Amino acid sequence: MAWFDMHKQTEVTTSFSLDTLAFEQSIGEKISTVIFLASMLLTGIIQAFVLGWILALVVVGYMPLIIMGWTFNVRVRHQTFKEQRDIFEESDQRAQESFSAIKLVKQMNAE
Repeated sequence: MAWFDMHKQTEVTTSFSLDTLAFEQSIGEKISTVIFLASMLLTGIIQAFVLGWILALVVVGYMPLIIMGWTFNVRVRHQTFKEQRDIFEESDQRAQESFSAIKLVKQMNAE
């Protein structure tokens, strides 16, 4: 009950629709792609150590930089998604309020 005291009713529907869409987009093809890319990375590292271990050590040495860059990219995208979600929630709330007001005016004119 306390959640509804702090949030508007329209936030619930917006949140559900956005969360469902985000879940669908994240689960779709992306999981199979991640598994495929991870297996290719692991196979590539193994082949690199077998075929040319000196160059493989150099590449593995740069892995922390690559991971830090990837982490930064993920954080920026996550922050951008949060900002877009907040904007969309606000616009959806305003649209719901407008529709409610239009319905109210229409009902008042019908009486």
